[in-house]
Amino acid sequence: MAARIELRDFEPGDAAAVHRWFNDPRVTADLVGSRDTFTEDDARGWVERAMDASRDRKWAILMDGGEEPVGFVALFGLDRQLGPELAVLVGDPEAWGRGVAREAERQACVRAFEDHRAHRVHAEIPATNEAAKHVVTFLGFQREGVMRRAIRRGDERIDNEVWGLLPEEFKGWPEAQSS
Repeated sequence: MAARIELRDFEPGDAAAVHRWFNDPRVTADLVGSRDTFTEDDARGWVERAMDASRDRKWAILMDGGEEPVGFVALFGLDRQLGPELAVLVGDPEAWGRGVAREAERQACVRAFEDHRAHRVHAEIPATNEAAKHVVTFLGFQREGVMRRAIRRGDERIDNEVWGLLPEEFKGWPEAQSS
């Protein structure tokens, strides 16, 4: 069953959830970037930066009316000429497989195009992350290219795929959801 998803601004109290997410190897396994350590102070700083909407927008993802976020969705670089980069992390394994990432990304794309007047949105996805590629394909993104062996995971090098979305390709407009 699909979850009911709401996006809200980050609050200082969200640092505990952020700390948990970035310290769970199951959650961070498919991220483009990684950290060796992520302390409680790091989490508080991350949330403080997430609350600053001057260049990027990050939203906490709430599921089924809950108050604690299960992840986040972001638009990085709203001031970039090439358009913002979309990113999502669903940090609560209980939320996996319930359409959380898809709905959070859909809502973020609507905000990118309507509120921020983005002319395009792009996403970088490790070639090994089939679930993420499925989500962006569902929303209308097109695969635009590959940064070969761009991601380091220990001794392994993984391709990083670039996906792009134009407003006219977007399959997640609110009126499309109600039909």
